[in-house]
Amino acid sequence: MKKLIIFLAVCLIFLPSMYAEETHHEPEFSDIDDAPHTPRSVSMKRGFEFGIDINALFSNNLLTVGEVFSDTIIIDVDRISQGLMASFGVGAGFSINIDSKKGWGFGFSFGLEGTGIFNTGSILSFNDVKDEPMDLGGALYAVADINTFFHVQKFKIIFNPSMFWAAAYFNPNITYTLNTNDGIKFGINAREVRVYTAMPYELLMDEGIFELTGSPGFDLTLGVEYPLAKEMGITSKIPFLDFDVGIGFQNIPIVPSILRDYYGMPDINNHEIDLMDMITGSSESEENKLDTDFTSGKAEASFDRAFKLLLYANWRPLFGSKLLTVTPVLGLSHDFLYAQKVSFEGGVTGTLNLADMFYASFGINYFDRVWINSLDLAVNLRAFQLDLGIDMRSQDFIRSWSAGGLGIKVGLKFGW
Repeated sequence: MKKLIIFLAVCLIFLPSMYAEETHHEPEFSDIDDAPHTPRSVSMKRGFEFGIDINALFSNNLLTVGEVFSDTIIIDVDRISQGLMASFGVGAGFSINIDSKKGWGFGFSFGLEGTGIFNTGSILSFNDVKDEPMDLGGALYAVADINTFFHVQKFKIIFNPSMFWAAAYFNPNITYTLNTNDGIKFGINAREVRVYTAMPYELLMDEGIFELTGSPGFDLTLGVEYPLAKEMGITSKIPFLDFDVGIGFQNIPIVPSILRDYYGMPDINNHEIDLMDMITGSSESEENKLDTDFTSGKAEASFDRAFKLLLYANWRPLFGSKLLTVTPVLGLSHDFLYAQKVSFEGGVTGTLNLADMFYASFGINYFDRVWINSLDLAVNLRAFQLDLGIDMRSQDFIRSWSAGGLGIKVGLKFGW
């Protein structure tokens, strides 16, 4: 009797996952914003759902999490000479989605997002450089999305317009020069050293009549997915080659969000400091002093979210079964916060699906200039779903495996 019960339980878990050969597979995600560079664990199984998500992340290339909490911190001088890099991000959102079960769906989502980056470049190597840029920036904004998908014959189309409001924005233009031919002389140029805000600085610091001077921006996310292997007849001849392909354009800029108030310091133009003078105390001379009087004022600064172009595939290697899906991705990103705007994106994620009830995915990816080794779990009980995710990350690939940073995300969904 016990053997019979175990056999039935195994059938209930695995047989629904193995039924796949003659059925069209929806991707494991229904929103291109979540896929594939931050793959959603579960495709929507409910006709109606609402959910909340929160996430936080931090990464650096110098210290691991274990080293930070150890009794003695040992800093590798060679690693410092390669430059210090760090990034952080936070987010929270609420979403409502409807799936017609007839090939189309729509929804709304609202959220807050914050991001920041820091990169010294090669300044700490003490090699001669001239006008080398330094990455420093951050942004805080709110976003509202309309999420839709529909089918045109065999093509799945994803169309997500978004409105976003920048609340704060910081992205100075900083370059430095290091000359070691005659002592050690450090020169710096810094422009737009300002924190732009959506309301006057005086109003933020003191009581007053509420005034919002910033204006919202608009961008658009588009995606197309197609069951290429099945439509070309590849799957019928080679059953384990069952895959869909897709292309996604995330955050296509249409209108930037504009901020008109700032608090900052004057520009620094060709300011040079002799490091030997600093050691001997001569750096207090007038020519070595900086004007650091912070002031507030009016000026316009525009803000666009990072744009991404992603090519990806959903490959089901177990003869078309959705028990296992492997998702490789390759693409480019254009991020306004960095001096070098364009960067490579890519990686691979494997997702295990047990009867549409339990999901586990593991990914090794390079996104937003950070190596990310992620583990995501989800339990889907139809009326209730819990998503949990954790990752180890770093700007350095080797240190990403020893937690040069961490990312954590939690999600709850309800519906039927």
